[in-house]
Amino acid sequence: IPEHGDDLLVPMTRDGLMAALKSDPAARRLVPRLEARLGKGAITPGAAARALLASFRAKGKRPRAKP
Repeated sequence: IPEHGDDLLVPMTRDGLMAALKSDPAARRLVPRLEARLGKGAITPGAAARALLASFRAKGKRPRAKP
C-alpha cells in the first residue's frame, strides 16, 4: 500500500479526463472524424490526441476536482 498514493495520481487523472471527454458531446462528435483521419494516415495519433485535447480546452471544460 503506497504511503501517499503517489502511484495513483496519473491513473486517476487519466480516468477523470477520459470521463470528462466521454461526457462532452463535441468531443464525442470529433473522435470519429479523428479516427477516420488516423485510418487514412492523414494524422498521427499524437496529433489527433492534441487536437482532441485542444478542442476540449478551448471550450473551457475542465474535469472537476474532488477533494
